[in-house]
Amino acid sequence: MCEECLKKGLYNPAVIVHHKTWLTPENINDPKITLSFDNLEAVCMDCHEEIHHDGIEKAKGNMPKRYKVDALGRVIVMDAAETP
Repeated sequence: MCEECLKKGLYNPAVIVHHKTWLTPENINDPKITLSFDNLEAVCMDCHEEIHHDGIEKAKGNMPKRYKVDALGRVIVMDAAETP
């Protein structure tokens, strides 16, 4: 279940795991950030979009970098053209 919806008394399935502390080039290899249950939250897509939209607003319009895993399992920064 979406942990954010549950706080509001709503019951929606979670479909994505959100990192409470956003992943950056500086912390991407820190398992306390990337893998710790304390930093992960199960959320629905609507809540995930809301969380990131609020974060972007707080960052004064600076879009967070998007990451993907390449064929060799390495985490890489996506090009602007690849971002949704």
